[in-house]
Amino acid sequence: MPTDDDNHEIVKRPPPPSNPPLVQGQPVRSLRLGQQEELDLSNLTDREAGEIEAYAHKKTIDRDDRLQRLKEDLTVTAAQIQTFTKAVGDTNAQNASVTITNTKDDSLGRTEMIFGNTDAARAGKLSRSQTGLGDNAKVWILLAIILGAVIVLVAAFKH
Repeated sequence: MPTDDDNHEIVKRPPPPSNPPLVQGQPVRSLRLGQQEELDLSNLTDREAGEIEAYAHKKTIDRDDRLQRLKEDLTVTAAQIQTFTKAVGDTNAQNASVTITNTKDDSLGRTEMIFGNTDAARAGKLSRSQTGLGDNAKVWILLAIILGAVIVLVAAFKH
């Protein structure tokens, strides 16, 4: 059972009273903001205080939902890293070469992973297609052909 000696908080707060104190004949309404701050709502109307409390509860739910998504995404990312690392280790044990790349966008942001025992993996850079960008080689070849045809036509009509 923890004691006050185990409590390492910088500021010690007294426990909240079991019955809220009265301010001008009405109970004090307060709202805890985070771990340290408390907002006094006793000077607001019941409707205003209720709206603020509802908003605070909504934000608390949003925060907890985001925290849960972050935890889940982190667990998935850790599992992927473990799987890819094992695959590279197994491939290396068979004297084979492998490069595994993975990119994903989630609540953690964009995560780009490169695993392998090849020079490409050691370089640590993703190609355009690995980052999700299109390969422009076909476009450049088509433009070169068109430009070549234009140059031939201009040269032919100058004579």
